[in-house]
Amino acid sequence: MRRRYGLLGVLLALSASPALAEVSDKIPSLANLWLWAAGFTLAALLLAWRRPVAGLAVVPFAALWAWSGHEMLSDPWVGPAILREQGRAYVQAVYWSAAAGVTGPLLVAALALWLRLRKAAAMTVQGRHDYRLSARDPAFFTAALERGLLQPPEIIVPGDPNAGRYNKRRTFLWDLFGAGEEGFDFHLVAYSAAGPPEDAHQLARRVFAALIAMDDAARAIPVAGDENEYLFSVTLDLDNGVVQLDYAASTVNTEWTVHFLPGEDGTFTCLGIPDWRNPGRFII
Repeated sequence: MRRRYGLLGVLLALSASPALAEVSDKIPSLANLWLWAAGFTLAALLLAWRRPVAGLAVVPFAALWAWSGHEMLSDPWVGPAILREQGRAYVQAVYWSAAAGVTGPLLVAALALWLRLRKAAAMTVQGRHDYRLSARDPAFFTAALERGLLQPPEIIVPGDPNAGRYNKRRTFLWDLFGAGEEGFDFHLVAYSAAGPPEDAHQLARRVFAALIAMDDAARAIPVAGDENEYLFSVTLDLDNGVVQLDYAASTVNTEWTVHFLPGEDGTFTCLGIPDWRNPGRFII
């Protein structure tokens, strides 16, 4: 970079021609300087929209661009020529646009992070959890499970027109709380392509032993607004070894699932809410 500008300066010094003495047509215009600065800030904004820290990826490129402007002005041949032709205002614009190009992405990333944290804090304060399972003793749910498992489940086969959401897979369905007179009304659901209902008993007991902790983990995932969600089913996918807690909002018409992966030590890892925009990924 310095060698290129140095050679240009030598040619300008040796030439008496005004056309050859001009450097204005070989350097960025004032408009281009500010467009570059705005471009770095806009790129940071687009990256930080989904993930605040991603906006910082633009900073190294902006810093290299800013340094190239400094090198151009500090060159012993090109710098004085620029000052003579463009004046001090152009020199100041180079440095001010360089500062804007570097600090803009930093401010965007900081603002995006602050907004994300503020939103999460607001949801924590405003979100209601009237149906949180921790309001009852763990024995309450394990007892409900044992009572339910004493009864034969409803068996749903794929294609059943009356099965609603459960008509795509072979399903076992246990009604644990009847008409919801206990304050809760969620079901135990098990998907199994083959095998008897008893195959779900062991995993169901493990889930219900940790159900309150799993419910707390699911409710800790930030969601938009006050949805005051309630659990409407505990789903065991015996074919894929995954457990789902299925929730519905009591304030708006929406529902979602939270996936858990069973561990060998009896615990369950919260994977998060499946991201429909990115299959195979989860929101956590």
